Amino acid sequence: MINTLFEALGLILGSMVAAIGIGAGAWAIFARISHPEWSALVVILALVAAILTRLVHGEFFSMVAILMLVAVPFLWIEGRAWRSRLTTRLSHRAFQPNKPR
Repeated sequence: MINTLFEALGLILGSMVAAIGIGAGAWAIFARISHPEWSALVVILALVAAILTRLVHGEFFSMVAILMLVAVPFLWIEGRAWRSRLTTRLSHRAFQPNKPR
């Protein structure tokens, strides 16, 4: 009984950590080139590739895939907002050439 509980808890927490790691890693990679919204597209492409190659047949990978599908819209929305804020900051700097950056 307790063994089953720990197994289920480990599966849930482990898949959440993996999904957060994948999302944060994709965000960090694409934020360095100023396009974090692309992280959502890369995650979707990776999930499609995993499904087509039948990697998502275990419980752990299925849960990670579901959590990543839930996270993709948030990655896209926040990536677009981040990019918009970056563009606004850069445009304000362009109009103040005498101030140090």
